[in-house]
Amino acid sequence: AYVFRIKINGTGNEPIVIRIMDAAGKVYSTTTNVSKGSVVTVGSGLKNGIYFAEVIQGKQRKMVRLIKFN
Repeated sequence: AYVFRIKINGTGNEPIVIRIMDAAGKVYSTTTNVSKGSVVTVGSGLKNGIYFAEVIQGKQRKMVRLIKFN
């Protein structure tokens, strides 16, 4: 199974949340209480396609595009 590894570089003390969604906005997974400096593995159950990882900490938000294919 192909997966994505996302390294989290947070700046504050607020909890970090990672959401994996498709282009239509359907959420496939949500990971909460992620520690800054950690590496999170996502996408093991996803089919081929384009997804987005949204990383949220407090008022900061970062969106990363993920492309899965075998």
